Amino acid sequence: MASTFSDQLRLEKQADGENENTWGQIANKQLELLEDAISGRLALVAAGSDITLGTANGDFDQARNMFIDVTGALTANVNVIIPPQPKMYLVNNATTGAYALNFKTSAGLAVEVPQGEIQVVVCDGTDCGIVNGVPTSIAEATNALQLGSVPAALYARKDRGTPSDQVFTKAQAVARVNLSIVGVPPAATVDVDASLSNAFRLVMTANATLQNPTNPYDGQTIRIVVKQNGSGNNTLSYGSAYKFPGGSPPALSTGANQIDYLAFEYSGADGFWIGNLLKDLS
Repeated sequence: MASTFSDQLRLEKQADGENENTWGQIANKQLELLEDAISGRLALVAAGSDITLGTANGDFDQARNMFIDVTGALTANVNVIIPPQPKMYLVNNATTGAYALNFKTSAGLAVEVPQGEIQVVVCDGTDCGIVNGVPTSIAEATNALQLGSVPAALYARKDRGTPSDQVFTKAQAVARVNLSIVGVPPAATVDVDASLSNAFRLVMTANATLQNPTNPYDGQTIRIVVKQNGSGNNTLSYGSAYKFPGGSPPALSTGANQIDYLAFEYSGADGFWIGNLLKDLS
């Protein structure tokens, strides 16, 4: 009776009484192949063509390895085609070029391993997926299942409307963005893009109108430190979306180099910014 081979790792299964006096050599080789499946490392160089991992029954092959390091400059999207068998791979995508590296079987769904990242690719025998990605570069996490063992309730998620409260135990800050006056009075304006920050700074070099902020989020706050230049006496008018106590827009301090502080909160349902002014901070 001839030897047969296992489906998933292609290891040799000896028949009773076969390979007398040589079965030990064969068994030792199968142990080495099993080691490759657990800790073997394969180096691939990708360019612009698909790569099919080689297979061999009872012998060393590419597809049996656990770790796959892919290098090279991609000139097109590249598929790495693996056998249609259940298996897990740890893939390091160290390629360059503005193209994708995908792992797939010949007929199943592919999964992309981003450049500069190490991902655990799991095949169910047909389709491939990613489990618990291990990013080596900083990227936005958009899926709770890709943040390792951290419970979803313990981190802030991208999706709005999440029922979980977020409690921070350290200081939180955003980079302050400098605003500028565009044009000349009486048509001079100050544009505010609310998506850039929550904290802004404006030096008054002329009379100007603070335009309604673009790209606001409901409940967002913005704060603007306003400083007069060395001459002072510059005035600030406000767009129609700004609302103040009593309905009267406040006037800035007019002394040279004086500093005021504007604070607003956006009410999305009403479409306006509720605000107030702290004057002459000295």
